[in-house]
Amino acid sequence: MKRLHLSLLVLMVVAAIVLVIVFNSKGPTAEKVSLMLDWTPNANHTGIYVAYDKGWFAEEGIDLEIIAPAGVTVETVVGSGKAEFGISFQEYVTSARIEGVPIVSIAAIIQHNTSGFISLKDRGITKAADFAGHSYGGFGLQIEKAIISAMITRDGGSPESVKYVNVSEGDLL
Repeated sequence: MKRLHLSLLVLMVVAAIVLVIVFNSKGPTAEKVSLMLDWTPNANHTGIYVAYDKGWFAEEGIDLEIIAPAGVTVETVVGSGKAEFGISFQEYVTSARIEGVPIVSIAAIIQHNTSGFISLKDRGITKAADFAGHSYGGFGLQIEKAIISAMITRDGGSPESVKYVNVSEGDLL
């Protein structure tokens, strides 16, 4: 009989310890992950914000921090380790890789490049060669100038006559 009492006592102590562990456990902690956007939140980011709002990141154990860009490039932030992931433009990633920034491309959010050029109608710019003699406002990347120059040259224009003006996000609006 003493053995039965001792066995029951041991079983109750083990059960109590298990219950304390189970009910005091906070469960697995979510992994903190940061994602820097390429621009002000827009339609290209819809999937990210829907998943965030519906709690799908949390369901997968991800505590997502969405970082808005502020005067520094996504490539620099991700390359320095201050964000795990970032959204960028293919041209910017290529430039950063050439400059030795330790980043890689993982996936595309949109299937096709959405870059385009606009001008006031009265400027008479209807094709790439027509950029010649005008000012082009952009972000000042060397690859940007190379692309514009190649387009103008291919279309029979004179790329050296284009004046490049670096503008910030605020200047564009």
